[in-house]
Amino acid sequence: MTLMPEGSIIASIANQAERWLPRLWEFIVSIPGFIQGHIGWIRLGFIIAGVVLAVAIVLVHKKGMRELRDFKGLTTRDLMGLGSHRTERHLAAWREIEEKIKTEEREELKAAVIEANQLFARLLEIIGYPGRNLEERLERVTSAQFSNIIDLRRAYDVAEGLAQNPAQFITRDGAERVIEAYRQVFQELGVIPEE
Repeated sequence: MTLMPEGSIIASIANQAERWLPRLWEFIVSIPGFIQGHIGWIRLGFIIAGVVLAVAIVLVHKKGMRELRDFKGLTTRDLMGLGSHRTERHLAAWREIEEKIKTEEREELKAAVIEANQLFARLLEIIGYPGRNLEERLERVTSAQFSNIIDLRRAYDVAEGLAQNPAQFITRDGAERVIEAYRQVFQELGVIPEE
C-alpha cells in the first residue's frame, strides 16, 4: 500500500523497492550458506589468484631490473633531460650570452639578459619543473633546489621588465649581476662547467 500518487516517479521507485528489498535480504542471509557449500571452490580461486599475482610480481620485477641495467650508463643530466646533445646546444647558447655581456652596447646587454632568462625557462621546462611558465615555476622552486633562488627571482624580474618594455635598458653592472645569477644555476645544473 503506497501513499504516493499513482503515476509519480517516487511511487514507482517505492513499489520497486517493496518488491526487491525482501529478495535482497534473502540473498544477503543466504551468503554464509553459499560460502560454506562452496568453500573448496573459493579456496581454489584464492590459490589461483595468489599464483597469478606472484607470477605478475616476478615478471614486473624482472622487467624493472632489465630497465635498471639500461639506466646504469646514464648520468644525472641524462635523467633530467639534459643529455650531452642538449647540453652542448645550451652551452653554445650560453657562450653567445657571455659574448654579448662583454660589450658596452645597451642593446647587446639587454639581449644577453633576456636570452639568459629564456635559456633558464627552457631548461626548467625540459627538466620538468611544474608550472605553465617561468614565473609559476620560479614560485615553486626552493633554496634546496637552487642555492641562489632570491637572486634568480630578481634576475627574472629584471629580464621580464626588459622584455616587456622596449625603451628600457640595463647598465653593464646590472646585466652582470643578472648573468651571474643565471651562471650559478647553470653550473649547479651541469649545463656549463664551473669556473
